[in-house]
Amino acid sequence: MKILGIDLETNGLDVNKCAIVEMGMCLWDTDRTSLLKASSFLVDDNASPTYGDWKVCEQLSGITKEDIDNSGIDPQQAYDWFRDFASAADIILAANGLKFDKPVIDAYKHRYKVDIQEYIWLDLYQFPFPDACKHRNMLYLAAYYGFINPFPHRALSDVLTMMKIASNFDIPAIVNRLNSPSISIVARVSYPKRSLASDRGFTWSSTRKLWYKVIPENEVEALTPVLANYPFEVEFVEGRIS
Repeated sequence: MKILGIDLETNGLDVNKCAIVEMGMCLWDTDRTSLLKASSFLVDDNASPTYGDWKVCEQLSGITKEDIDNSGIDPQQAYDWFRDFASAADIILAANGLKFDKPVIDAYKHRYKVDIQEYIWLDLYQFPFPDACKHRNMLYLAAYYGFINPFPHRALSDVLTMMKIASNFDIPAIVNRLNSPSISIVARVSYPKRSLASDRGFTWSSTRKLWYKVIPENEVEALTPVLANYPFEVEFVEGRIS
């Protein structure tokens, strides 16, 4: 399977308005755990509603308006390069991609009226990290797997860091796993004992006021003996709790 890893640096967090200031991509072959090609470039996203705001990207990545003026490429060219990489891939992988990178790319496509081809996206934070791996952010995950991202908040360094983390997993198996119907496991824990759930990879839903973990339906049987040893009761709920 060929994976397009992608990371975007932007000037804000509003997925509909933020400007893409840098794009990093790599094409990865999971059959050989091999990098096929990689690219990174600054983007002159001049039609973004927040184009004039450079404070966030200057603070996080060090990218300035002068950098964009001198080295930023045309928005259409940036999308053409993205499309060239994506056309060679079976799936696109990004960290927090479903909540951020994908909607940012979608807004970018509409902003410049480029083609609206849809791609299959996979989110690194959907991977089945061990219960001991408690945090879902790139800084923590890199350290958990024994290395340091040398240039955080720069697109190419971030995307290669992501792929090194992802290479610890059977990505085709994860894709098949995510295509299975979802089951939510609800942890029945009191507030003083909430760490029992969080330490075992459960997530707090502020809207539902409960701790939950989502798994594929086809893994319930294999996981049942493990759940029986948890120091709290669990309940199965069909579908995905959010």
